[in-house]
Amino acid sequence: MDSRFKIWLLACFALLLIPFLYLSFCSFPAADDFSYAINTTQRGFWGAQKYYWNEINSRFFATLFLTTSPVIFKRFDLYHLLAPASLMLLIGSTYIFLNSLTHFLKLKIDKGLCFIFTLIFIMCFINENYSLAQFFYWYPGIVNYLFPTCLTLVLLSYVLRSTKKNLPVLEILMIFFIGGLSETFSFVLGVLWFLILCYNYFEDKTISRYFLILFLGNISCFLFLYFFSSGIGVRLGRFPERSLKRTLTKPFESSFKNIFRSIKPSFFSLWIFVVFYYGGLQFKFKRLSNRFSAGFFFILCISAYIPVAYGTGRGGPGRLHAVIYFFVLIGLLLLTTKNNKLSKFVKSLSEKKVNFLIVSMLIIGFIFGNVGRMFFDLSPASSYAREHSLRIETLKNSSPNDIVLIEPIELKPRSIFFADIRSSSPTYAKYWNVLEIKFKQKE
Repeated sequence: MDSRFKIWLLACFALLLIPFLYLSFCSFPAADDFSYAINTTQRGFWGAQKYYWNEINSRFFATLFLTTSPVIFKRFDLYHLLAPASLMLLIGSTYIFLNSLTHFLKLKIDKGLCFIFTLIFIMCFINENYSLAQFFYWYPGIVNYLFPTCLTLVLLSYVLRSTKKNLPVLEILMIFFIGGLSETFSFVLGVLWFLILCYNYFEDKTISRYFLILFLGNISCFLFLYFFSSGIGVRLGRFPERSLKRTLTKPFESSFKNIFRSIKPSFFSLWIFVVFYYGGLQFKFKRLSNRFSAGFFFILCISAYIPVAYGTGRGGPGRLHAVIYFFVLIGLLLLTTKNNKLSKFVKSLSEKKVNFLIVSMLIIGFIFGNVGRMFFDLSPASSYAREHSLRIETLKNSSPNDIVLIEPIELKPRSIFFADIRSSSPTYAKYWNVLEIKFKQKE
């Protein structure tokens, strides 16, 4: 790979990183942060765990993180560090996964090139992200969306490198923690293992003991949460009467529309060029020996993340899980379909032309995607941070019996703003130990 191309890619990443880091120091807690904080301070650490398990959700592992939030200790300076730390976590887990995937596919890709692949994928991921505010700048979103995404990537990495001979003890442990972060991920992974079992049986007329144990472990974890945590009823309240049958069938309604709406063409076109040109097409997957079996595998895999379209609700970050799974699918599918017209076209291009196309698509994507939006939000974010700082200073200097009047937030940069408190919110008043908090009325 040309060294100048690497420099251009690093420059593109720096172009993304500048507004991303600046906005992180302008981010502040949203309404839900204060709810978790006041429940923890009033009920105590273990009392909060019991309360959320019985009344709110079954995400026991997520609750451990949410009840140790910087907001509980009024350390808003630490809140600014959450987005950079989350980005590092996502980069690390993506690199681990890509390294395992290339090893599994027996591609001749060194660690440096794998890291370049990782940066390109992260840039696409952030630029096409449905809601940066929820995925990177909001602590409950980081815990409930980004953490299980990263842990799932590590789990898939371990599965790809496993010999499939030993008992999957570590894999089951990771599945258990993933279930404790998101019941949706637990359900989707269970579907994924089931489809792999179906594919193995279709190809070899055998059942893989390794994936059968993963499937049973995953389903056991999901059913344990489903039946023993009364709080899961709130999360799965969208499923009428908590019917398991409805839970399994509802995700397939209107799922394809949601999936393809959340994955933009620029992501596809860029990744296709990267995989085709630098991934190499010399490898031939033993089982995907023809286009029919490749197409069959495609249909099975696309079914694996259909539940995401419904199961994660209407929130934007939930649909981003589909991007991760679709990325795995595209990499496998393209690398195992040899000598098609697209691969011949890409291979006919010179390396300089391919490098130019990749960098051009990145920059054009930045202009019309989230990176352009982040640059646009820099000035409003500064005002947003000043308004929040003024509000916090006012509340810090208030007395317990005060009725505090605060200014409503005027500028709400889309890249980092998720939700503000409501006027006369009792939770927010308890958090600041005042009688009542109201918004000033506009004249």
